[in-house]
Amino acid sequence: MQAEPFFRKNVDSHNGTGKHAGFKGTAGSGDVRSHRQQRSRRLQKFVIPGCFALLIVLVWLNELLDIPHFLFDIPGTAGNWPEAVVETLFILAAALVLWISAHSDLIARSREKRLQERQKIFSNILFRESPTYFLATNPDGTIIAANNALLNKTGRTLDEVVGQDALPLFFPAREHEAITRELTDFVQRGKSRPLISHIITKTGEECIVQWEVMVSYRENGAVDFICGAGNDITAQKRAESALRLSEERYRSFVQNLQGIAYRLDMNLRPVFIHGNVEKLTGYREDEFLNGMVRWKGFIFSEDIPSLRANIDRARTIPNYTGENTYRIIRKDGTLCWIREYLSSVCGEDGLPAAIQGIVYDITAEKQAEESLRASDARYRLLAENMRDVIWAVDMDLRYTYISPSVEKARGYTVEEAMNLPLEKFFTRSSYRELKKTLARITDALDRKRSDSDGVTQTLELEMVCKDGSHIWVEITASLIHDSRGRPAGFVGMTRDITERKRAEEALRQSEETYRAIFTNTGTAMVIIEEDTTISLANSEFEHLSGYSREDIEGKMSWTEFVLQEDIYRMMKYHVVRRMQGGTAPRNYDLRFKDRHGRLKDLHVTATLLPGTRKSLISLLDITETKKASEELKISQEQLRNLHKHSQDVRERERTRIAREIHDELGQVLTALKMDLSYLAKKLPPEPSSLRTKVDHMLTFVDKTIQSVKRITMDLRPGLLDHLGLVAAMEWQADEFQGRTGIRCSLMVEPDDIILRPDQATSVFRIFQEALTNVARHSQATDVRTSLIAKEGILEMTVRDNGIGITEEQIQSAKSYGLMGIKERAYFCGGRADISGKKGEGTTVVISIPFDDVRVHDDTSACG
Repeated sequence: MQAEPFFRKNVDSHNGTGKHAGFKGTAGSGDVRSHRQQRSRRLQKFVIPGCFALLIVLVWLNELLDIPHFLFDIPGTAGNWPEAVVETLFILAAALVLWISAHSDLIARSREKRLQERQKIFSNILFRESPTYFLATNPDGTIIAANNALLNKTGRTLDEVVGQDALPLFFPAREHEAITRELTDFVQRGKSRPLISHIITKTGEECIVQWEVMVSYRENGAVDFICGAGNDITAQKRAESALRLSEERYRSFVQNLQGIAYRLDMNLRPVFIHGNVEKLTGYREDEFLNGMVRWKGFIFSEDIPSLRANIDRARTIPNYTGENTYRIIRKDGTLCWIREYLSSVCGEDGLPAAIQGIVYDITAEKQAEESLRASDARYRLLAENMRDVIWAVDMDLRYTYISPSVEKARGYTVEEAMNLPLEKFFTRSSYRELKKTLARITDALDRKRSDSDGVTQTLELEMVCKDGSHIWVEITASLIHDSRGRPAGFVGMTRDITERKRAEEALRQSEETYRAIFTNTGTAMVIIEEDTTISLANSEFEHLSGYSREDIEGKMSWTEFVLQEDIYRMMKYHVVRRMQGGTAPRNYDLRFKDRHGRLKDLHVTATLLPGTRKSLISLLDITETKKASEELKISQEQLRNLHKHSQDVRERERTRIAREIHDELGQVLTALKMDLSYLAKKLPPEPSSLRTKVDHMLTFVDKTIQSVKRITMDLRPGLLDHLGLVAAMEWQADEFQGRTGIRCSLMVEPDDIILRPDQATSVFRIFQEALTNVARHSQATDVRTSLIAKEGILEMTVRDNGIGITEEQIQSAKSYGLMGIKERAYFCGGRADISGKKGEGTTVVISIPFDDVRVHDDTSACG
């Protein structure tokens, strides 16, 4: 009987549990496939899957090869050596498999250890070195862990925070409710999402953090802990806020732009245009963008050459900035003045890629400048030629201003009058009356009585001149207030009612003042070389810059005095002036920096010295000039108001005198005539010396009555107050024709023109003045006057056929009558145009707006 194989016997003996069935029969009997499957199942549980294939191969060889057993006799094998060899190899393979399994386990343990070390390194990086904030809490909000980044930012240690409630420790109270609500939502959803909050440092400072929150759950579904990783986004939020504010400002700027903002490509085609486009030009924005209209098409033709140079520079010079002032013709045909600020926009290559700018309408400014220039001379002459003294005092009765006419009136210079006590100007009795009046006004102000506001007082007082002589004056004073509505002093006018010849002296004083100002006002000037070195400077430049001429000449560059932002523009002008001559602007403004760092606005005039490459620069400090200009406007407005007030006072006085003469003297003369007539009736009818005397007296009384009527009508026609403007003008025309022999016709349309009393008085006085000028200067034989009211405008035209008037006579400072006509028209809100040609007569046209009210008002100028 043959012996069983070693592996099979061991396996069978091992199978004591009956779990695996052993092989039966010898190697040549039974199902080989079944034999392999049984052996494979016995070994499968001892080997790792990677080595099981090797054992399968060995089993297959043992079953496949039927080698004689006597070739290798191993004890227990009964001479079946092939099977013994296979069994032996199988045992070796099993050992190898077990070794590989143990080695793999050792490798796995080593890999797990390295993973733990790596996780420890990563944990150290997260908690110690990472700039990201990390915070972990229990579900109740107590802190479990926090990394160094968060602790360093908040100024706390780990021992201070662990176990503490995270909300009051790190987050502001105003955000507690929102954070709690967000975390509750996180737990319910089981997902994380960004959360933005503030964190508080130990010193109370706050910063903005964006958290990524995560929730960890236990196996039973309960929350284990909540953790978050956060990044400090304070700087980002500030940048976003600044960008948002910048965008809002830009949007507000563009939406509220009073002018036009634009951008052009290098072919001058509009890429962007916005603002008051249609209001300024009459065309819509889309008409420009679609190419239907072009800006160049409605620029005033005379201004195009001056614009071309700036446009060419903007297209060729990087970062160029320029300014243009020119005229355009709107869609409706009207002319508009434009001020344009343009600059070049550079591309990535540093070369100009576009042109952008802003355009403003300065028509009103140009018109105001022209009107101001015209009115400056007119009102300066008016103020300087007034015979009245204009003055201003504060609440302590100290002079703050007094007109130069005080010297002619009382012999004191302005300086002396400003420094003399007020009582030195008046006699004792007049000064006591003045003090009483001032005391009443002061008492009313102290009691805050409403009737003290805007109070105007008129006094007749006796004044003492410097030479000791006395003159009587009429003083009219008005209370003025400061910007807060508090009483600030008085302004007034003093009129010499003894003599009225001061205009020449006032003009002389004014001329001397302006001549002295001109003589003592120098202009800073320098000569600069081609390399911008200053070779010569005058004393005014020394004063302007703060440096001595020794420090400047030959040592300092002109650019050292120019503000950094303006240097590029100045250098460009300097180069262009030498290369292209007249293309560089001669006049421009710049900001000037003196030795002490003070900045000044200067107006510069630059030109090349003939035959050299040197530039002559004239500098005018316009900082104070601008300020003085504003003050001058205020002063002129005050003078104008004072002049109007004086006209009103004069008109009321004439009305009062006319009424007193008519009511008192007229009644006395009428009574005297009645008595003489009664006496004449009582005398015998026979001729006698007594009857002759009475008849002569009646004749004289009639003539006196006629004189009184004429004087009264000259002072204030009663027709103007009672029958209106048209009747008064008709009477004046008839009286003028009868007195001068010059034909005078009047055409009125409509017949019932009714104005306010002040307007009617102004128009009548203008008519009187025009007729007076005709009688004195025109040598005319015919005067035609028209008075037409239409669409709220009253237009009066007075035209004669005399010798005419020249422009020089119209603008002459001595044409007081014409000046008075213009002033009265201005006071009524209108204007007066005076024209004429030599030998063709003179025409005066006034246009006054009026209220179209058909109600007759008998109120006189006296009010």
